[in-house]
Order: sequence, then C-alpha cells, then structure tokens
Amino acid sequence: MTDETGDSWLADNWRRVALGVVLAVVVLLAVVIGAVWLYSGHLYRTSYQSEYTYEVTLATNGTLTNATIYLPVPEASDDADLGAAAVERGTNRSGPLAYEVVETERGPMLAVSADEWTVTPEYYQFIERNGRGERVVISESEYDPDDPSMVVDDSRSVRFEVTVPVDRSIDTGTPWAGEPLLRPRVDRRPSDCDFPGPDWRECYAYDAAVSASYDTAGDTEVYASATLYGTNAWWVFGWSYDEYRDDVTVTLDGPQNGWTAVTGTLETDTDQREPP
Repeated sequence: MTDETGDSWLADNWRRVALGVVLAVVVLLAVVIGAVWLYSGHLYRTSYQSEYTYEVTLATNGTLTNATIYLPVPEASDDADLGAAAVERGTNRSGPLAYEVVETERGPMLAVSADEWTVTPEYYQFIERNGRGERVVISESEYDPDDPSMVVDDSRSVRFEVTVPVDRSIDTGTPWAGEPLLRPRVDRRPSDCDFPGPDWRECYAYDAAVSASYDTAGDTEVYASATLYGTNAWWVFGWSYDEYRDDVTVTLDGPQNGWTAVTGTLETDTDQREPP
C-alpha cells in the first residue's frame, strides 16, 4: 500500500510539473507572438510610404527632324502634378529634346520635341585582353556584319522618371475612383493580364492615342511609352508593396503626321492591406 501510494503521489506531482511547464511555454509563446505582432504593426506603420511614378521612354533607330511627339500624361491632382514634374525633369536632362505639357484636341499631353534628333551609328568589337573581355570602339570601315565579335549600335534612346510622394494611402484596387490615370482614355474594359500573376491582380484595356509628327527614313522605327505607377510600400522584416500600373506603348514606322490609336493597359492590385 505504501509503495502504491508513493508512486501515485510521484505521478501526480510529475503531471502537475508537466502541466505547469506546458502552461509556462504557452504563456511564453503568447507573449512572444504578441510582441512580434505589436512590433510588426509598428514596423508597418512607421515604414509605410506611398508615391506616384511617371516614366517616359523614347527610342529611335533613325534621325528625326521637325519632331513632336505627344504622349499621355497623368491628370493633375491636389496631391501631385506629375506632368509639371516631368517637364522639369526632362528639361534638366542633356540633349536636344524639349518638354512641355500642352492642351490638345484630346486633352493635356506631354509634348516632346526637337528640331533634329540625330542617330549616329557606333561600331564595337569584343576582344580578350589580359584574360578579360573588353568592348572597343572601331571605325565603320572596320566593321564586318558577318563577324560575331562585332556589333553596331544604331539607335538612340532617352528615358526618365519622376516620383512624387503623397501622405496618404493610394487606392491600388480601383484607381479610376479618384487616383490619377493617363489621359486620353476611353472605354475601360476587363482583359487578360500579360503575365500570370496572383488572384488579386486584375487587368484592363482601354482606348488611348499618341500623336507624332516628324520626317525620317522609311525604315525608321520609333518606340514611345508612358507609364504611371501608384505604389504603397512597407517594411516588415522585408519590403512588400501593392500598386497599380497604367501603361501606353506604341511603335511607329517611317515618317509620321497625326494621331495613332493605341490600346492602353491598366493593372490593379486588390490586395490592399491596412495597418494592424
């Protein structure tokens, strides 16, 4: 009887000790999880930032003369005038291009112009020197198009972007409800996304337009694009973000003198999170 009573007492004590340890671990885990959650909320709130970015790219493989290209520009708002910022950023770049926002028959657009935008081919050869590959400049007479070590750069491009921060969260899920978008735009409609993505990404197409006027050779190609991003970003043990992306892109062949219809694309992010 004595041995059985002692064994029972020891077993009860071990159960109480084990239960106490389990409870202590549960309490400790709850404290740690709560602290991490609170700290994550602090990181989210203190790192959260929102901004608009307007990006313009032009490229040509032939000289353009008497050139003016009208590109879509974001509408101005109380938070940001990206058109004015783009004019300032573009004007401060080197080169022959001039920038201004002008009123057209289809609304305000960014006008990029030049009396002459010259493309001068440059020739290169890749050689090995001291165990390293180098690209050296060669003359046109030395260039052999059949030599794989030789290349020609017969294009000229310019790209710039402007970023304007805002002190509020940007609506990346339904930006047409109040966020700036590229203009002109007509007939927004659902469309397939260019690349597979998460379920919360939704894509749309709309009718847009670009105007171009310039003289050039018949085989010249001009690539032009205007892109607007509205982005919210935050840091919680690594950067995360949600954004909407509005883009109009066109490739023009030969001389131009007027409007070209373009299909614009809009990608939205409906997984917009609020601070904990």
